[in-house]
Amino acid sequence: AEWGLLSVLRLNAAQVLRYIEKYVSNSRSHGFTDDALRLWNDMYNQAEDSYRELADAIGQNPKNRRQPHIRELEERVAAEYFAFTRMVLGSLRQMWAQFDPVLILAGLCTLVLSIAALLALYAQSRLRSLDIIIARAGWPCISGGIAGAVVFRALSSVFVSSGLSHMASLDATVAGLAMGAAATFCVALVSDSKASTFAFVPQLQWLAVTPATVLNVVAAEATIIHCLAFSSNSFTFNEDSIVLYTVQTLVLATSLLSVRAILSSSAGPKRASGTRALVCSLLIIVLNRTLAYSTVCREEQLSACTPTFYGAPSASISTVYLAA
Repeated sequence: AEWGLLSVLRLNAAQVLRYIEKYVSNSRSHGFTDDALRLWNDMYNQAEDSYRELADAIGQNPKNRRQPHIRELEERVAAEYFAFTRMVLGSLRQMWAQFDPVLILAGLCTLVLSIAALLALYAQSRLRSLDIIIARAGWPCISGGIAGAVVFRALSSVFVSSGLSHMASLDATVAGLAMGAAATFCVALVSDSKASTFAFVPQLQWLAVTPATVLNVVAAEATIIHCLAFSSNSFTFNEDSIVLYTVQTLVLATSLLSVRAILSSSAGPKRASGTRALVCSLLIIVLNRTLAYSTVCREEQLSACTPTFYGAPSASISTVYLAA
């Protein structure tokens, strides 16, 4: 059994080293330091030397495998392979499997503000030419971008010193520039007193401003932003909790509107529609909460997440699959 375990550890270590070598040769920005690569190679070579020593000792006389000093050597070789694998995986997890909440929130804010700026630009383009829009919002956009870059770069030093983020100065400058420019662009267009940005909205007779309409618009915007954000895994952290909270909030608002419709009508189709909507809303709330009890965690979430999908935190196969 010991010899079989040693063979598995040796094979695993060889696979890990081969992966590192291929990754370094194919990626110029691999991020591994020369000291780390040298240390990993030294650890692997030391384990290989010990393995060859063990193989020579057993090859001379196979009966020596039961000798105490051979068993000790076998355990030492296995420990060296295991230490090499743990060292490499620990370094990779420290480099790759980590979240930067400040950068993620900055990216989401930039995404939302960019969408708002596009909507404001579209609304203004219905009222005036592009030259006038640039003349009115160009300088405020530039000044806001510069101010945002200065402010966010100053805040980044506080975040880095407190351990909340590891962003570089260039990242903070670009993020602040983007958020500041988009925000001031929206403010400059919306606050224009001569022609309101959304002056054309009353002309849309089909758009009735009611609580249900507002809720539908919010749901549609949340869905679009959710899809755009999940186009990159750089925006996803604790997404299960965030999605659950957002969906439950929207469904709860829908249920309150359904109750209002039921109370405001004595009988008829409106009351029946409100009742069906209320029943569906309550059913969705219960189902979402039930599904939330089954969780699957990534490496980045293991410190604050407990996997329950497999039935036990240490399992890797679903109990439902085993039962089937």
